[in-house]
Amino acid sequence: MMTKRLSSGELLIIRGSKNYDKKNHSPSDDTLCLLILNAHRSTSVPLSNRLSSRHIMDPCTIHVWVCNRDSLWDERDSDIQSRKVLAVNVVMSVVGARPNFVKLAPLDKELVMKGGINHQIVHTGQHYDYLMSEVFFDELYIPAPKWNLGLPSEKVGQMVKGLQKLMVSESPDIVLVYGDTDSTLAGALAASKQKIKLAHVESGLRCFNIKVPEERNRLLIDAVSDILFCPSWTAVHNLFREGKGTKDIRMVGDLMIQSLRSVECKLSDTVLVNYRIAPKSYVLVTIHRQENADERKNMRAIIDALVELGKPVIFSLHPRTKKNLERWNMMEDLAMYATITSPLRYLDFLSLEKYAKTILTDSGGVQKEAYYFGVPCVTVRGETEWVETVRDKWNTLVPADKGSILSALSKPVPENEPSTKYGDDGVAKRIVDVLTGVMA
Repeated sequence: MMTKRLSSGELLIIRGSKNYDKKNHSPSDDTLCLLILNAHRSTSVPLSNRLSSRHIMDPCTIHVWVCNRDSLWDERDSDIQSRKVLAVNVVMSVVGARPNFVKLAPLDKELVMKGGINHQIVHTGQHYDYLMSEVFFDELYIPAPKWNLGLPSEKVGQMVKGLQKLMVSESPDIVLVYGDTDSTLAGALAASKQKIKLAHVESGLRCFNIKVPEERNRLLIDAVSDILFCPSWTAVHNLFREGKGTKDIRMVGDLMIQSLRSVECKLSDTVLVNYRIAPKSYVLVTIHRQENADERKNMRAIIDALVELGKPVIFSLHPRTKKNLERWNMMEDLAMYATITSPLRYLDFLSLEKYAKTILTDSGGVQKEAYYFGVPCVTVRGETEWVETVRDKWNTLVPADKGSILSALSKPVPENEPSTKYGDDGVAKRIVDVLTGVMA
């Protein structure tokens, strides 16, 4: 019997050959399968017992090695022994949209606590009004950006040029980009062109639909990044499956959840007084992705479903969605059956999420926050990068179809607990430890 001795906190990685089955998430040719061993003590693992698992292939093709759970790399890689400690003095963070700011907040605080690091924040200007930008800096105590390029998302090329000029003048040791927005892509391309070390926070997420703009951004950003900070083990698996195992892949958890946890004590149902509505009695709605917000037929189906629902609705209206609904003369219909709000303050929106009966959205971040709070979510998309939310039945994917939306909104609350919280209070510290060489 073949065995391999593992210590606590180690991760067994097995490589073999089998066609990748997307439906069952089983590995493909040259895929690295990650078997996470929750060992609290040293464990002798009989590998032959694992061969019958659907994740393991023909034993004749299996190769095994062990790596530390906090640092995923192949011990056979000759470059590993020569890897140098990364000493950082100047860190440049490129942000531009709401989800970027939420991820930035705990990392900035951790960099300040570490001391001796010059953290430079660059705002591209992608989101520019107070409720889409400044309010996050105010409520999460993020320092004002040192630079603001004042460029909207359709000007990614100009963002890249502007960021390149700043990188030439400031000479950062490393550039950090967050998530999958156009600002994230611009920061990644600029750093790559200037040959500056690049770290991608929230790396490895995939919805496997190349038509989704954010998916294209993710693939491009991960392709040029040097350090890949993953929010989940699914994301780690995705990167290895794509052949990125020679890069510096780190499973650190999700910064958005750390941000949420840092303000969770401030959330209150008193925000509902403004809407004259009781906790757990309403559906919270937010729709902003171009495949929905820019499609008249899709928005008509969503509104028709809300009209027929017969429950209180709070609709937080994204500027893009509002513009289109006004152009299509749909605002009046929506206003008759829903309470419409402008984009809300971060804390107010989190409070509305926490006390909602159900959430209807197409936002990746909102899916994840609903899952954290244990609020059922209906997502108007054909796929999601946060697959755990669907697997645990707390998130239902539906097309933009009235019947499908109504059916999903009427589902009972799942009886099982969410299997992961995605993050904790130590995500930012893990990232900063890598940046400053503690874990490198």
